[in-house]
Amino acid sequence: MAARIQWVNLPSQDTEAVKRSRFLGHGVESEEHMGREVYIDAGFDSPGVEATLVIVPEGDNAPSPMLRAEVLTGEPGVERTGIDAKRDGKVHFKVALSSAGGDRFSFKIKSNSGEEKDLPEVVETRRILFYQMIHLDHVTVSPRQLTAHLEDEFQNEGEKHFIKLVGIPPAREMVQGPGIIEKAEWNSTIVRLAGEAYSRAKDPFCFAAILVDQLAEKLTEDYDSKAEIDEMAAEFDVYAMNPLWDVGTTPAEHALNRWFLEGKFVEEDGDGRTFVIDRSRLKPRDPDPEGRAFAFTVDLSHLPQGAKGRVSFKYLVTDFTNGVSFPWCNLICVATRTHWKDRASDEIRSTLVHEAGHKVGMVPAGQTTYYVKNGRHCNHHGNKCVMFDAYHKGRSNRFCEVCTRSLRGLDLGGENPGLKPFS
Repeated sequence: MAARIQWVNLPSQDTEAVKRSRFLGHGVESEEHMGREVYIDAGFDSPGVEATLVIVPEGDNAPSPMLRAEVLTGEPGVERTGIDAKRDGKVHFKVALSSAGGDRFSFKIKSNSGEEKDLPEVVETRRILFYQMIHLDHVTVSPRQLTAHLEDEFQNEGEKHFIKLVGIPPAREMVQGPGIIEKAEWNSTIVRLAGEAYSRAKDPFCFAAILVDQLAEKLTEDYDSKAEIDEMAAEFDVYAMNPLWDVGTTPAEHALNRWFLEGKFVEEDGDGRTFVIDRSRLKPRDPDPEGRAFAFTVDLSHLPQGAKGRVSFKYLVTDFTNGVSFPWCNLICVATRTHWKDRASDEIRSTLVHEAGHKVGMVPAGQTTYYVKNGRHCNHHGNKCVMFDAYHKGRSNRFCEVCTRSLRGLDLGGENPGLKPFS
């Protein structure tokens, strides 16, 4: 007998906010196939006996005792394994299945008189989520190049992930937005852009993935060095660890020096005077057409000749980020470029799986490879898991064996904070 597929993360009942009919299709055959609760009917030849339902886990079910199936009868939430058969010998059990994906259960009943029967019902658990791909107008990467791997890795029947991701059309696929989005603006700009395009038809079992050009954070760098002022060294260069922030692409923009914060020269002899070095005395060195510069030149000709002391600067640099998952809502964002260069497709796929992993609850705190750095991450196998916190050439675009066990057991019901609608 073919197994009955039960979509355990979907609701078992309609509520005022969530109607089950909205989730039919994509393999979900009926509303009765939604939710963790199923009903098992059985019967004995002898009426009036006490019946016990035995749940038989089949195959490689999720190991956690918190994920076992339970028999629920009588009052809601009360577990009992023995109920009295009716006069015709019929019994009716309500069973709460595990929240994991890929679990398989069969059933048998026993009577207090020693009679035992194997029942024909076999139930397999599955989970389903929906997602919407949105992209900014100047993004050249096609979402279709990325989504096949995303869906394959979350389904991954070989590893029994069994999270079926179904892409659905947003209200608008493309919205207008900026090139580099700075971290201080993520919560406003990215949420606003996604909100312009997102369809709420599948909430709260849906998330939005928005593809943008570049994501970055402004960081402050410091430079401090000894200096002796003379005519031969009236100019010198300062090299930054990261590209200067917002250099611009035209000479007029270069002259604004928006990346500059402060500069000064402090004498180490004489009166110990302090001289301000203002932004007009600096210029980015050799900015390229993309607006990228890693150094700036300083003009010190206004300082006293022969003076010895220290010169120091504070300035803003650009620290790029590949993606972000908003922990308080159903939104992730993936950059398609970094350092003004296109990212390889495999890199973007890795980031997309990584951020979607956060959206469903990865990495849980009880996992042995769990650590916290800008979120919850995994350091298994030399930091090669897709849930390691930073992309590098050795990082996979798949979940490691430890994350696989956690992913399989996640409860993806409507109370998942990562799936809370963002607006």
